[in-house]
Amino acid sequence: MTKDELIAEIEALRGIVAMGQDKLKENQYLDMELLQAKVDEACQVVADFLPEDAGEIREPLSALLDDLQSYSNFVGEHQEKLKVTAEDSNTTVD
Repeated sequence: MTKDELIAEIEALRGIVAMGQDKLKENQYLDMELLQAKVDEACQVVADFLPEDAGEIREPLSALLDDLQSYSNFVGEHQEKLKVTAEDSNTTVD
């Protein structure tokens, strides 16, 4: 995979993360399991690049990691809201 292809892949992953967060706002869910494999693959590709090429990937990859952290925080907040709602209605959420 070339540097430009990897950057495009990272941008596509960022789009998936954003879509997942948008869907969650609407109480819809995306299966994000495949995303982990794609992120792992991108990191492995970067590890195989020459240092000067890998340096150019740092900013897009860092942005993806920021997006993933934001998504994780959002999921946690969403789960907490579901838990509170369930407690208010005397039911449990798994």
